[in-house]
Amino acid sequence: VNSLEEMVDTVKAITLIPSGVGYNAGLFAATGGHSTEMANVFSKVGFRVSPLTTGSYQELSSFFNLIGGNYVNPIQGSVQHFDRIIDVLRRDENVDVVAVELLAAHLNGNSEFFTGKIEVIKNFQEQSCKPIIAIITNIDPKVDSSAIESIDKKFNLEKIPTFHSFERGAMS
Repeated sequence: VNSLEEMVDTVKAITLIPSGVGYNAGLFAATGGHSTEMANVFSKVGFRVSPLTTGSYQELSSFFNLIGGNYVNPIQGSVQHFDRIIDVLRRDENVDVVAVELLAAHLNGNSEFFTGKIEVIKNFQEQSCKPIIAIITNIDPKVDSSAIESIDKKFNLEKIPTFHSFERGAMS
């Protein structure tokens, strides 16, 4: 490792992420710009952002609102159907690892939203051997560092690895 930050991420990855079985990434991003950036970053470190199966696309099309979102891999937007989207990625045969972006501002101060996301990810972990990571981004409106620490602590207590950039998540 080259920095304290990389060391913390590496320890987190070793202790919280089960061994992967492949390099096909299923990605869920908060926005279109982030989905493109996320796909680029994961691809640069060796992951493939492959198309999902036909069955997954059919299921996603049954509930996904294309206004402000997109359900090709990487999936963007539609936090409203977060649980269903994560379940589709869990079951998709073309996905080996899942990374989800969550906005710190949405998690901070909204305990119902926060608890719901933790429950969805915990269910994923219980029902799948695929690794899943949460990438907590801190964009407008930004939250302070103590709130970020609190968010991390809650996820990590539930054995859910969190990273603070697409690069840090992909490298881990």
